[in-house]
Amino acid sequence: MGEDDNMIIPELKRTKPIYREIVSYFENRILKGELPPDTRLPTERELALQLNVNRSTVNTAYEELRASGLIQSVQGSGTRVSQHAWDLSPQRILNWNHFKNYSFSPTAPMVKRIEHARMNNGIYNLANGELSPDLYPASILNSVMQNLITEGAADYSHPLDDRYFRETLASHLLKHQIDADPNNMMLLSNIQQSLLLITRCLLNPGDIVAIECPSYSYTVKLFASAGVRMVRLPVDENGLDPDGVSALYAKHKIKLVITEPSHQNPTGSILSLERRKKLINVCSDLDIPIVEIDCTAPLMHDGDKVLPPSLYTLDQKKRLVINTGSFNDTVGPGLPVCWLLASPIFIERLTDAKYQMGLSVPNLVQQLASRFLAAHWDEHIERVNTVLRNRKKLLTESLNRHLSDLFSFQEPDGGLYVWVKMKGYWKDSDLLEACIKENLLVVPGSVYGAENGHVRIAFSNISEEQIEPAVESFARVVNNAKSLSQMITGLN
Repeated sequence: MGEDDNMIIPELKRTKPIYREIVSYFENRILKGELPPDTRLPTERELALQLNVNRSTVNTAYEELRASGLIQSVQGSGTRVSQHAWDLSPQRILNWNHFKNYSFSPTAPMVKRIEHARMNNGIYNLANGELSPDLYPASILNSVMQNLITEGAADYSHPLDDRYFRETLASHLLKHQIDADPNNMMLLSNIQQSLLLITRCLLNPGDIVAIECPSYSYTVKLFASAGVRMVRLPVDENGLDPDGVSALYAKHKIKLVITEPSHQNPTGSILSLERRKKLINVCSDLDIPIVEIDCTAPLMHDGDKVLPPSLYTLDQKKRLVINTGSFNDTVGPGLPVCWLLASPIFIERLTDAKYQMGLSVPNLVQQLASRFLAAHWDEHIERVNTVLRNRKKLLTESLNRHLSDLFSFQEPDGGLYVWVKMKGYWKDSDLLEACIKENLLVVPGSVYGAENGHVRIAFSNISEEQIEPAVESFARVVNNAKSLSQMITGLN
């Protein structure tokens, strides 16, 4: 038995049936992300010997874990954590005694490791998908804010939000293929608040939602914390496959589809117009609401290309699609405004829940956003896209120069990152540690629910001067991989 297996032997307390202790131990570690997909577990014989129990006891525990989808056994590969371990079974989530020690699902260890490492001085940060500070319109926002304070605008919003700002925002969204009506709009501070409201008003513990895989939504622990199960919709270069929705509904009776059709995070894919229309038709036939996350639509680097209309726009009856987005990815944290567009009936329901939960956007922030959009948006977004286009060009050229024989990727038309598929089999946790040793950060794909061997590389937060040395550091990690046998087994 290898060293890794010794590290995952449960310590029995014998306070309940032994097989249940074994199940709880592995279940806990898998759900917390401490045992990532494809981690090898001890064989039944090995674990029985280590615990000094009958092999049938271990067999019973493993059978229960297999039935829940948390582990899988493949001939020749042994027993491993399932690649689909995030498709959690409802009974696991609804066992509230199991979760009694915390109110929110814990952050995955790899995400914690990235957050900790990004504090290191001088690190090349290709993990941060936010705009770099030099792209923030800080001086403009400060100037507008000072004018507003001088004018005495620092009061709080009406419960239905500022009508003038909702009209301004609706006109702004219309420029970006979102057919917004200020009467069907709600204002919040960020996407997390929006998803929280939707979850509270549409879903119950044990409900199942379909989420793109890979997806940033996988890193948002809100769904697991609410007892909601996630099942995956595969994504390719043209976005999600609408046929997958029908299959998931037949199997799981999914209650909601969550998608990011424009510059999907992390793949950067754009859902084609044909697939957008088909998704609307499929979900309409099945009466499944769609949550459309739409934060990066303005980030089209090639001015000659135009995104397809939003799903919300294509939903002509405005009964099916909930569109939500914010300015965090296009302006930065200085403009904390999020919008939510939905049918009038659902907006009324959400409004009641919003104020019961104490969520609001101060009138001062609404006026700040209104003046910025009216007077400064066009110049700002043109500058941002110019810089991002140049950084993307430098990054993709450098990747092709140093790593073209080891990687494949499709250059995105917009957005903030490049999704890279690595040739050969990589263990993501070891890849991350090797990068950190080279003073470099990337995001392994398993953070977003992808299989090992994928990496998201962001170009939005790194300067042009740092891109080449950052990719050179990544190349050193890859070129040293052959001597790191625990990291890679398929690259020879």
